[in-house]
Amino acid sequence: MKRSPKTEEELSSLRADLQTSSAQRGSRAPTQEIEAASDSLAEDAILSQLETQLKELHQVLSDYADGVEGLVSEHPLVLAGAAFLLGVGVGRLARRG
Repeated sequence: MKRSPKTEEELSSLRADLQTSSAQRGSRAPTQEIEAASDSLAEDAILSQLETQLKELHQVLSDYADGVEGLVSEHPLVLAGAAFLLGVGVGRLARRG
């Protein structure tokens, strides 16, 4: 997943803050470094899964949009009538409430 320049800038700032706070506290114990590395790997795995799921969602929505476009091109008057009736129904419901 490509990161935006703003995100990269924010990450750089956070890394710099982390380095300065680590330098102020002194060096960490090796076990803490291992835990930090494993946390980082877990975060990378979660981000990878999320990226995969977003790509799948994008593909499904693209396929759905293509199907709707085909339906509209095949039956434009029917869908225009359905949209009109839906608008009338929503208008009546809004007027009551």
